Parts: sequence; C-alpha cells; structure tokens
Amino acid sequence: MGVEVEASLGVASLGEAPSREASSGRAPYPNGQSKGYGFVQFDNAESAQSAIDKLNGMPLNDKQVYVGHFLRKQERDSVMSKTKFNNVYVKILADFTTYEDLMKTFGEYGPITSAIVMRDGEGKSKCFDFVNFENADDVAKAVEALNGYKFDDN
Repeated sequence: MGVEVEASLGVASLGEAPSREASSGRAPYPNGQSKGYGFVQFDNAESAQSAIDKLNGMPLNDKQVYVGHFLRKQERDSVMSKTKFNNVYVKILADFTTYEDLMKTFGEYGPITSAIVMRDGEGKSKCFDFVNFENADDVAKAVEALNGYKFDDN
C-alpha cells in the first residue's frame, strides 16, 4: 500500500513508521537536495492507514506534513479538478496585519473556522497568512472578491 508523504524534509525525519516492514524513498534533485516529498511502501493497508491517521497534518520543522494515499499524476489532476478547498493562502500582506483584520475582512464572506497570522521566531509577521472557511463555496466568494485587494488600505 503506497503512501505519499509531502513536506520540505526527507521521509526519514518522520521517525518510526507504524509498520516494521515498510520501505521508503525520497525524491531528490540531481544535486541530492530533497524535493520535499517521498514515498513509503507499507506491508499492508492497515499500516498505511495508521501512518496517515497518525502523521497527516503533523507539524514538523515549521511545516505541516501531508501524508496520504499515493495517486498517479492523472488521478491527482482528476481529483484536484473536483476538489473544493476550504483554506485560503493570503500573501503580500502588511507586516501589521492582525488576526482581527483577517477575521473582519474574510468573515464577510462566510463562517471562518480558523485564521492564522504567520510569524517568525521573533514574532515578526511573515506577511502571509491562512484563513480556513467552514464552506468551500465561501472560499470561492472570498477569493473572487478579494484577489488583488490591498489589505493595508483598511
């Protein structure tokens, strides 16, 4: 059972796998640097699902790890064209943008389950954020209305 692991680090960083009989590999560039994803082959479907349940979404080195079943590119493209997302990546923000600013601006388009102002280790804004809506249709409305919006003009 193949499982895809995606993060900006090698799969070895995930620690002990939930199955003893798993093989793994990472996808390197020609210079040996990791492309940020790898694949793990488990000995059975239960072990693969256990890895997904335990590791998907786990924070690791300031990144959120994606762990899911392997899909061929054609299958991913097909799934992606039908998938609706609830999460919005907001970039090129002023460094003084606050959580309250995000909630006020994006909240006009539907219920928000979470909003995160991304900050570095010193608490300074990274000038990009994430807003997660309750409904995917609200994401579409917000993106259509706010794409190109100058946040610092509030």
